[in-house]
Amino acid sequence: MVVNDDLRVGFAFIPRTASRSLRRTLTKKFHFRRVKGDHHRMEKGEKTKGYQWYVVVRNPYAREWSHYCYRLKNDPSSALKQMVCNMSFSEYVEAHVADDRQWKDITQSEFVDRVAPCAVLLFENLQEELERLPWWTDGVTLPHTNAASKGAWQDAYDEKTANLVHSWAFEDFKRFGYPHKPNSNTPRGIIHT
Repeated sequence: MVVNDDLRVGFAFIPRTASRSLRRTLTKKFHFRRVKGDHHRMEKGEKTKGYQWYVVVRNPYAREWSHYCYRLKNDPSSALKQMVCNMSFSEYVEAHVADDRQWKDITQSEFVDRVAPCAVLLFENLQEELERLPWWTDGVTLPHTNAASKGAWQDAYDEKTANLVHSWAFEDFKRFGYPHKPNSNTPRGIIHT
């Protein structure tokens, strides 16, 4: 979570939605400051009430694949990493959907409900959507850091795995306009809440 007190703007970060890249850009180029606590914290402080808050969401299929790859590569929770190292992607999805709290994860809709942002930006069009913000400076581009995925996430899904993710993140698909089929086109545009 970062804020700029002069602009009265804040960003709350959902895991695996370009949060590190965005945080670095906002702090270096736009003088945002980190709010104490977890990088993916959801609670806004008293000082930031009345700020314009933004959140980035991502296609739930892509996000689930990114979580899997991240946890294989460098999850800070060694117990989870050990479990994931011995799982295929479909086994991971089955375990995650069966007990999402064990994986310390919530849906993007739950996160958005807790933060109550003024707008939701789509990961798939993020650079374009950031450039529409009135305070964004021309020529500032978002770097691609902390990439966890290996291969195209679309290739990781079979029908069963896609249905499991769709049922777990059903509200994300509906609310943010993502299609049910993993290979379909992504919605465009900022979603105002």
